[in-house]
Amino acid sequence: MALRLVKIQRKIFTANNALHYFLSNEWVFINTKAMALEKLLLPSDQLAFSYKTDSEQAVPFKFFTDGLMGCRRYLLNEPNSTMPQAKIHSRR
Repeated sequence: MALRLVKIQRKIFTANNALHYFLSNEWVFINTKAMALEKLLLPSDQLAFSYKTDSEQAVPFKFFTDGLMGCRRYLLNEPNSTMPQAKIHSRR
């Protein structure tokens, strides 16, 4: 049992060392060109690509829920039918 915990702690330590630089620095992304493109986008293109303007705020819970479902479907190749078991497992 202790050996298993040591292995887990070693993995956590290694991952923490790898991500430390990115987690401890502040990052500023300049997106002036992307913001300028928003003004050039036609209304028909906004509808076709489900583009939301600045005035339409994204709902954070829905954003993360959609991201989680996308990860399950496209990265882990898990079907939606396993979602009830996954919810039970995550609540443990």
